[in-house]
Amino acid sequence: MLFNKVFKTDIERLRSMEDMWKTRRKPDPLDFDTLLDQAASSLARKEAVLLDGQHVWSLEENLVVLLDSLDRLCKRVADLKSRGEDALISFDKDDDDTLDFVAASANIRSALFGIERKSRFDIKQMAGNIIPAIATTNAIVAGLCVLQSFKVLKGDFSSTKEVSSPVRRYLSACS
Repeated sequence: MLFNKVFKTDIERLRSMEDMWKTRRKPDPLDFDTLLDQAASSLARKEAVLLDGQHVWSLEENLVVLLDSLDRLCKRVADLKSRGEDALISFDKDDDDTLDFVAASANIRSALFGIERKSRFDIKQMAGNIIPAIATTNAIVAGLCVLQSFKVLKGDFSSTKEVSSPVRRYLSACS
């Protein structure tokens, strides 16, 4: 049901928004039962598929990985609940269960929209770069804000960046 909701029903709803697809290709919805039938050979060699993290999985292989990762995550949640702990799982690029789920889900969605799929290795590499990039960007912006604040505190309003003229006049009048 979840697969059909995310990868079929929601995609069909998106396809119905004609204005959205005037300049780009419409996504192709997937049916779980049809894809599961097509994935029979991939299911038979599931262990080999799961071990090959540098190979770009086919659509059928992504389904196999998605189903297996969901099974592993469900078992983990059940185990957490049985121990009385919060059944909360967060993404960690070094956690194979969550990485497989994210990689397979992203690749299936990519296939719907005609976007190039990536290997688990590539996705792990991208995920490892996102958090440091966000932290670095935030630090740079905060530093620039502090530098501009020093100018305001010194009363040097003419050299501040991104402060409108009325604000500069108000700040000059206050000092």
